[in-house]
Amino acid sequence: MFYHLCIMNRTNTVNRADEWLSQLAKAYGWTDQLMEQKIKTLFSQLVEPGMMAAIKQMRVKNRILYLDMPHAAAKSDMQYRLSELKTALNQMLKQPYLQAIQLV
Repeated sequence: MFYHLCIMNRTNTVNRADEWLSQLAKAYGWTDQLMEQKIKTLFSQLVEPGMMAAIKQMRVKNRILYLDMPHAAAKSDMQYRLSELKTALNQMLKQPYLQAIQLV
């Protein structure tokens, strides 16, 4: 038998604790921060170390992964792989979270 932790709110309705925590995480932006970290980690696993060394900064904003690559040769190389990498990242996340990857 399973028991669920329930929380009564101000309107005297009962919510399950996992639903409440999920709402709290969304309200404070924790889910987005977690997804951003997952994307950065997964991206570094997908790309070879030499290409990762060419990336000066990586950031996620509004579901777009921005890669700051000052080297023109590495940037040109990466340009051909952007859609492939975006698809692979979304498959690894098991949801279409990432909308695009842009080179800066």
